[in-house]
This record gives sequence, C-alpha cells and structure tokens, in this order.
Amino acid sequence: MIISSLLAFTWPLAAVAAEPPATMGMNEIRTGMKGVGRTVWQGGKIETFQFEVLGFQKNHAPGRSLILVRASGGPLANTGILAGMSGSPCYIDGKLIGALSIGFAFEKEPIGGITPIGEMLDGLRDLSEAPSTRTPLILPRMEPPKVLKSALLGHMVPIGEIMGTTEAPEGGQLLPIPVFGASTAPELQSLWAGLPLRPMGAMAAGTGTGEASPLEPGGMVAVNLVQGDLEMSASGTITYVSGKKILCFGHQLFNLGAVDLPLWSASVAVCVPNYNNSFKLSQSVAPVGALRLDRSMGIAALLGAEPRMVPMRVGLNLGGKRTLNFK
Repeated sequence: MIISSLLAFTWPLAAVAAEPPATMGMNEIRTGMKGVGRTVWQGGKIETFQFEVLGFQKNHAPGRSLILVRASGGPLANTGILAGMSGSPCYIDGKLIGALSIGFAFEKEPIGGITPIGEMLDGLRDLSEAPSTRTPLILPRMEPPKVLKSALLGHMVPIGEIMGTTEAPEGGQLLPIPVFGASTAPELQSLWAGLPLRPMGAMAAGTGTGEASPLEPGGMVAVNLVQGDLEMSASGTITYVSGKKILCFGHQLFNLGAVDLPLWSASVAVCVPNYNNSFKLSQSVAPVGALRLDRSMGIAALLGAEPRMVPMRVGLNLGGKRTLNFK
C-alpha cells in the first residue's frame, strides 16, 4: 500500500526548545588546541570523542576553509574516521567550532577535517518555514544529445555526472554518507558515482525499530530518499540545533539547494571497521521533519515540517501481475 503522507511527528521537547550554543571563529583557533566532539557509536546514545587541532586549509574553495584535526576515543583507534560521522559537532572550551566532514581513505590514524560553524551558519541562514516551490536542476556537464540518447534508450544517468563530482582538497574526501536499503542493487550503482554517498545493502530505511538518538547535536538522523516497497535513506549527524532548525553533515547531500525531503531519526547498529573507509551501520526509526536546504557546507532541516512526496505505482507483468508502490 502507498504510505500516507500524513505522518505523526514527535520529537523530544528539549530539542525543540534548544538554545544555540556559543561558537568559536576560525581566528580564535590555534594549532595544538584540544577539544571534544559528539557522535553516536551504537544505538541512540550520544557519546564523546577527543581531538587536537593540527592545522588549517584556508580557501581550498572560494571562501571555504577546513580545520584539520587528529581524533581519538571510542572505536576510532581501530576504525579511523567513520562514514556517518559527517556533521559530528566539535567543541573547544565548550564553544562549537564546526562539523567533522572530511576523512582520508586508507588512513592509518583518525585524521579528518572540520567545516567551520561560521560557514555553515552563513550558508544555511535562509532556511524557510515554507517548502521550496521548485528545485532548479542544472545540467552543466551533459550535452543535449547524450541526455536525449539516454532517455530514448531508457538508460539511467549517474547523478554525479549531472551534478558534477564532489572532491575534497589534498587527497581528502567528504566523509561518505551511508545510504541504506536497496541502494546496492546493480541497476542503481551508476547513480551514486561522483557523490559523497556510500551504498549499503542492509538496515533499510523506515524500519521503525532501534533506539532513536536524541534530536540534539551529536544525534543521528537519516534523509529518506525512497519509501514504500523500496526503501533508501542517507544517514549522518546533527551539528547544530536552534528551536526547530537543525544543521547537519557539514557537507552536501546532492548540493541541490532548496529541497523538500523527509527527515527521520536514526539508530546505529554497529561501527564497521574497513581498510578503505569505516562506516556506521545504521537505520532510520521515525519521521521527525523535512530537509529544506542542501548546500556544500551542510544541510538544514525543520523539525515537525511535513515534506511533500510524489507517489509512484509500478505495475509488473512477468508471468504474473504485481504492483509496487513507492514515495
């Protein structure tokens, strides 16, 4: 059956009433300073890790900088920086400095990069209560004949080819955002090319099980991409909460600008060590709001907002009739 768009939204009152934390600007941070980050290692419990500032990469993109850190605590000595830690808030002397957002493949130590909170607040300040009336899609890297040919042949075009690849400076990479559910289907693999997304073939979205982490800095959330007879979601960490407004990830999902996508609370089953890039194996638990902005410095969502969804019904006749429903 098609899932109803009239969903009941519940979240901790503490998250809604949360006061934004004090922040520390790049000009106040020095090499050698030590601080504490917040993230979820298992279930819904927010725990801490430690870090030391190693240096900075200023203007790696126009007006964009990174704070380089070495992290420790929890499973990090065994796993390195984990996919799914994107957005983990980092504090020095109790002041928020930014969101963990960059990692390195095959790293021998848990070294990563932090997106400064000033860039996130500035780039995501125009979060609106009302959903976008439209989401413009620009095709800068595709010639019309290729688009037409792909459409006529029924081929799927990689999203990364449409939007452009996403690379981090000096050999680093945006911490991959784990995408769970049917994302590992062979027919879908090309869609993730060039994006900071890692398909995982387990823990489908919207299972409604598991302990949801609190909707506060360090908690896990999932952006629901598809729901119904096919489930897919992308998970990461909350960086900043101010009333009903939350900022997450420290980097983009698709970098589409104004969007309207379901936001769910999430739970972590286990942190999986991996030689290339370790990751959190997580699942979404319950709807909590709507993602409204998707930009290079992070994503912004409104708790309690109801996203608009597009219902789809697919009829199959392969030796027997079958109907599939998605949103």
